[in-house]
Amino acid sequence: MTTAPTLPAPRPARVPPSRRLPLALGLGLALAALVTALTWDAWHGVRADTAVLLVNGGAAALAWAGARRRTTGAGRVTAFLLAAGLTLNATGDLVYLLDGLRRPVPTASPADAAYLAATLVLAAALARAAVSGSGRRLDTDALVDAATVVVVSTMVLLEVQGHLGLGEGRGVLEDVVLTAYPVLDVVALALLARVALRADRGRWGGAWLVVGLGTWLSVDLLHLVEVLPRADGAWPNLGWMLGCVTIAQACWPASAPTTVVPRRPSAAPRVLLSILPLTVPVLLLVPHEGPHAPLPVVLGGAGLLIALAVVRTARQLRAEEEARAGAEAASRAKSDFLATMSHEIRTPMNGVLGLSSLLLTTDLDDRQRRYAEGVESTGRALLGIIEDLLDFAKIEAGRVDLSEDDLDVPRLLQEVADLVVDPLRSNDVRVHVEADVPAVRGDLGHLRQVLLNLAANAVKFTPRGEVRLVARVETADAEDAGAERLRVRFEVHDEGVGISPADLDRIFEPFEQGDASSTRTHGGTGLGLAISRRLVAAMGGTLAASSTPGRGSCFSFALDLERAPVLRVLVLEDDEVGRLVAEGVVEHLGHRVVLDPAEPHDVVLAEPELTPSYDGPAPVAVVERPLRPEAAASALHEALQP
Repeated sequence: MTTAPTLPAPRPARVPPSRRLPLALGLGLALAALVTALTWDAWHGVRADTAVLLVNGGAAALAWAGARRRTTGAGRVTAFLLAAGLTLNATGDLVYLLDGLRRPVPTASPADAAYLAATLVLAAALARAAVSGSGRRLDTDALVDAATVVVVSTMVLLEVQGHLGLGEGRGVLEDVVLTAYPVLDVVALALLARVALRADRGRWGGAWLVVGLGTWLSVDLLHLVEVLPRADGAWPNLGWMLGCVTIAQACWPASAPTTVVPRRPSAAPRVLLSILPLTVPVLLLVPHEGPHAPLPVVLGGAGLLIALAVVRTARQLRAEEEARAGAEAASRAKSDFLATMSHEIRTPMNGVLGLSSLLLTTDLDDRQRRYAEGVESTGRALLGIIEDLLDFAKIEAGRVDLSEDDLDVPRLLQEVADLVVDPLRSNDVRVHVEADVPAVRGDLGHLRQVLLNLAANAVKFTPRGEVRLVARVETADAEDAGAERLRVRFEVHDEGVGISPADLDRIFEPFEQGDASSTRTHGGTGLGLAISRRLVAAMGGTLAASSTPGRGSCFSFALDLERAPVLRVLVLEDDEVGRLVAEGVVEHLGHRVVLDPAEPHDVVLAEPELTPSYDGPAPVAVVERPLRPEAAASALHEALQP
């Protein structure tokens, strides 16, 4: 009998070490640095230098301990470089202490070699963090930024060389030291700013690195411009010590894993970064007292800055184009998927509805009939949702094809009203139509869809009261020489529950509803108003809403529609008053009245009793008394249909 081999227990995931120990040690070193600065005058000399060496050496040891705790993550090499830089700085303190035991330390001493090496290693750590992209790829933008910093700092350094004391009788070694410090400090400070702006700065130490190294470099620069004149003073050394202690904290891994949230860089900072360095050569060429940078250096630097600006701008434009193309491709893929799935679901749903309708025509008992009717009603509700999704997908994909149809607006509104009336609520909700619009041309299908959606919502959210569908002419566009146009406003009023002001804009967003809770009393996908607004926008209008909670709402939009061709209407009327009324109605609709059957005419308007007396070729529009514009427009439209 064989037994299954025993599998080794899985190794637990490595838990990041607690930050309590390094924080406690760092706090102790910071207190020691503060005590050293406060008692500097009493400790002046070897004891003060020894205290500085102990604090900075302790910071270096703390940094090495933190770097060793890091796994093979993105910040491990950077942490070791930071620890090496702090070690070189402590080495410089040791050399400075030993040199001070035998002589007054000069401006350029062996300790400066260690200090400069420390700054160089720290700059290398920043450079690696700044130019490291995802994986092993280099961040080209960061390389361009670093090159810009080097060019600008070199030009500025040559401009202020007189203030640095170069060429004034000092030795070559002193000139090299005075030149190297500001160059390395400016480059390191620029790289630090570049790291601070990265989304993944937490990998490299986060705020600890920014604050610590920023403090160190700032003290360096303040000393070089003689704001802090004494390098062996209390406050410069306090800044350097606190900077070292804070950098040591950056070498330790975070107590929780760092999550990098991808974000698209803003275009404005990139554009400013391209433009601002170009102002440096211009400022250097402005006449002023004091030393000047050599003209060839300024012109050469200007050329390099222009080339770097062109590279940066080109990369920014390409990144914007790639981001835009990616967003459009993602949107198209989403819309295509939604349209395909909606279409595939709609096909079997039509089969379900057809079979349930056939089932209802057979002999069923009462319970079976209720079940079949339930299947049909829920199927139609589901089909309505699928239709909304399909319409939304088409609109998102830009597949809205507008048509030009003859519109009988009064008849269209009446058809919509007849469709949305709920027979079971006819005593509670009344739908009233007010339309006074002549014949126009527009997209009949999409206009009916929008009005039907708005009217259905109005009836649904009106427990008791009246719903009004209104269409009226606002203005006629007389400036259009090609065709006379009318601005027609459509409004849907209700006396329902209303919408709160905070929800008026939100309800037009996809999948949003005024009541989005799970206990809402009205169903729906939240797509109807979003589809309606986009269809109205495609037709050249803007769907807007106004509402008072508890008193009702009004949805409205206006469209510029082309007036339909003027018809020559033959009026058949045996009563003088009736003929005057018919003439007024026809003229109100924008058509021309014809009274003599011998004259050319396009359509005939007549009562049912007078219809047999006409035997001409034109179609006959039959109207009942009393004659109204809505009835006349509908009759004319129906008579002209092929």
